[in-house]
Amino acid sequence: MDKHIAVMTFLITAWVITACAYPTPSEYDYTLVADMSVGVVGTGSMLPTITPSTILFFKKVNSINDVKTNDIIYFASKNGFSNYVVHRCIYKIDNGCVTKGD
Repeated sequence: MDKHIAVMTFLITAWVITACAYPTPSEYDYTLVADMSVGVVGTGSMLPTITPSTILFFKKVNSINDVKTNDIIYFASKNGFSNYVVHRCIYKIDNGCVTKGD
């Protein structure tokens, strides 16, 4: 097995074990290689599409302009309920998008 694949497999396995033990997205957001982030869904706001405790991998975007309507996005929240939110972009506005759970 390629050395890099073995290392990535080990890191992802370790992260999955940790995520299963502590499935709170506000506390456990990790950045992986290749501009990918991984997060754990902590609530049922995206049901029935995504269930709580689902592990998601996200591609980072350069700007909000890269996000399209109906994309599922993972973003830092400013609402005070949790640090990160997984929601769908339901429509675009000048400097962002309006999101909603499914």
